[in-house]
Amino acid sequence: MELKPIPRDQRSMGGFDFFLLWFGAAISIAEIYVGNIMAPLGWGMGLAAIIIGHVIGNLPLALGGNLGCDTGLPTMYVLRPTFGRVGSYLATILNIIQLIGWTAIMLLLSGAAVQALIGEEYRSAIAIWIVAVGVVCIFWAAVGKSTFKWLQRVAVTLLGILCVIMTFALWSTYRKSGLAAPPEGSLPFGVGLDLCIALPISWLPLVADYSRFAKSTRGSFWGTYIGYFLGSCWMFALGIGSTLILNKPDPIATMAVVGLGAPALIIVLFSTLTTTFLDIYSSAVSALNLRPTTKERWFVIPAGILGIVVALLTPLTQYHRYEGFLILIGSFFVPLFGIALTHYFLMDYGKKKTRAFEWTAILSWAVGVIIFQIASRHFYFGGSLPAFIGSGAIYWLARKLERTR
Repeated sequence: MELKPIPRDQRSMGGFDFFLLWFGAAISIAEIYVGNIMAPLGWGMGLAAIIIGHVIGNLPLALGGNLGCDTGLPTMYVLRPTFGRVGSYLATILNIIQLIGWTAIMLLLSGAAVQALIGEEYRSAIAIWIVAVGVVCIFWAAVGKSTFKWLQRVAVTLLGILCVIMTFALWSTYRKSGLAAPPEGSLPFGVGLDLCIALPISWLPLVADYSRFAKSTRGSFWGTYIGYFLGSCWMFALGIGSTLILNKPDPIATMAVVGLGAPALIIVLFSTLTTTFLDIYSSAVSALNLRPTTKERWFVIPAGILGIVVALLTPLTQYHRYEGFLILIGSFFVPLFGIALTHYFLMDYGKKKTRAFEWTAILSWAVGVIIFQIASRHFYFGGSLPAFIGSGAIYWLARKLERTR
């Protein structure tokens, strides 16, 4: 049985809704911690990597939303014409794994931040916090689009106000003490750029899950691009700035240093909710590609529970070691969507019967993963651009050669 697209007359999300959705997704402690990872670049090079990386990474994210607007279908399902029905299952399984991983990471970051704010003596309460926040995220994901749209508006407005307060507090501290020297250790500019591209790219497998509810393609595109660009650049800059200004390795805990312990705690809570419910909801929506006849709500609960369990089983001290996870996500999903967007915008998407496997796309994807791994080690600007452009070009050329036979 085929999955039914969302009818045009049932789509209710405008450009401002998408701005809030992706601005809220970007206001995240995960993004602040990535900014912290980039602190060895220093303020000038770090800011350059942030802006360039988000200009690049947000483009495929926003373009990916066009697939949902035009078809009314979620992301993993619209990969079927490109990779084949069974071929798309591999992308779906990888996406579900990464989303459960992201759920666990967000809950771990939340727990670690709370522990840093309230003190080591309350360590036993962190597990309770992780479970409680995870349960609220499951509920938020299960209530459906009509409700989470209003929840998002309230939460994002509050988050924006709190982050403005945090920014002014850091600025006041900077005016008094200036910038500290970048932390020891080296970070190649290309790796920093890949990290900045990897964050918006990590949302690409989710974007059509929400843009299928869009009233217009233009509203979805610009709401997504501007919302995520502004929110994510801001959080990355806060991560670098808090490290260089306060000269401490933990950007959330340092908020207590400038008298922002309580606001930081609220930011931790609401940023975890506005980001993690997207991971849980899209885990369920992605699973519809495997079983289209099942209601998405039946997948929400097990996906959320798995994320909670993984978070509880992972040592809290490992929360900050997810740079490799981001690069791994990029290595798979950057070339995947280089191919998918090439097929959709430049070729014959949807004009032929979908087969079980589209081997040209699958093999081009495999080559793209290899390109990413090699380029990320040896190319100054990282692996994302070579893998995205290279995999799309290889797929386009291979399909052209097929037609000349």
